[in-house]
Amino acid sequence: MADKSDSLTILTERYGRRLAKHHVYQPAGGWVTRGYPANPALFSYEQHQVQSLDDLARVLKDAAADPAHVVIRAKPNALAVASVAATGFTRRNKDCFDAVPRRWVCIDVDDVTAPGFDIRAAPGTTVAWLIKTHFPQEFQNTRIIWQLSSSAGLKDPERVKVHLWCWLSRSLGFEEMKAWRMLSGFPADDAMFRDVQIHYIADPSFEGAPDPCSQRWGILEGEQDEIKVPEIDIAKAREKAAERGESLTGMVSGKDVAAILAKMGDGGGHGFHAVILSAQMKWARVTPPAFYDRQREALKAEIRKAARDAYRHPGRTLEEVERNYLTDDVLDSGIDGAIKRVRERNVEAAADFPRAMPLAEAQSEIFAAARRFFAEALQ
Repeated sequence: MADKSDSLTILTERYGRRLAKHHVYQPAGGWVTRGYPANPALFSYEQHQVQSLDDLARVLKDAAADPAHVVIRAKPNALAVASVAATGFTRRNKDCFDAVPRRWVCIDVDDVTAPGFDIRAAPGTTVAWLIKTHFPQEFQNTRIIWQLSSSAGLKDPERVKVHLWCWLSRSLGFEEMKAWRMLSGFPADDAMFRDVQIHYIADPSFEGAPDPCSQRWGILEGEQDEIKVPEIDIAKAREKAAERGESLTGMVSGKDVAAILAKMGDGGGHGFHAVILSAQMKWARVTPPAFYDRQREALKAEIRKAARDAYRHPGRTLEEVERNYLTDDVLDSGIDGAIKRVRERNVEAAADFPRAMPLAEAQSEIFAAARRFFAEALQ
């Protein structure tokens, strides 16, 4: 019998800072939002076992009571264990946390309009409408935890901004989750399927007026406790992704950095995170290492301009884009990670070469490697 158990990785921000938004009501009307610290990186962690949707709901609610808590999909590895033992905290990156398929998933819906519904007064009814009209059959009549996003209800009451926490019939990783979403067409931000992507779980705080939403957490009831994951045609999903200029790994393709950055934005674009990461990887592959330092600032300026000019859906502010994607710390961390991955790939490729070979064969190998390099650079 298949093991139904899983775990939830809960991180605690190193300094105990609040990782939730704070909304201040203005006397003239409207809300002004104070965001959380930009891209927090240092955390301690806990692992909590979960075996069902009800387990998941209990652990999430307990964790959400502390605004310094967030969730990620990955699990800590030996490096994280050693770092916490030595310093009390570890970095939130792929060096310290390993990808692992999960029985649970958080689906972030941020850009759906529900005509005639009011997320403030009737969030449960609005979520039920969302599932019925925008999700495939496997989601129907199934229990789902819902949590309104921090900015839900502040402006347009018909705009649905919600996190859907689901328990699946089998474990899925990033590639299968993205393939399922792409083939089924349900609304979701693929970034939430990433290994070390932060899942913010604490409710926002309010000043000057009460929370306009009557309820921020709930469970959509149904006869089934888990979503029956259908057969996922990975090959078909890869073809569909390629048609859109991306891949199931989340990378966005383009002949050069400018072509990738041109795909930035919400709506018909590819979002912000995946485009920036893909542009950084392209830059690291095609830029001679001797020029990394001198061309770094130019790349950052190019990314910032593209992000600021890109279309944002009504729920995403420029201030959020600046804080989450465009600070020096965030961009430098991404560039350093891209350089590291390119260097690791080069070392792995070099290891495949024999130490000695005939001159003609060596020349052939060098020319072939050069052709592969330029073919990849022009993708």
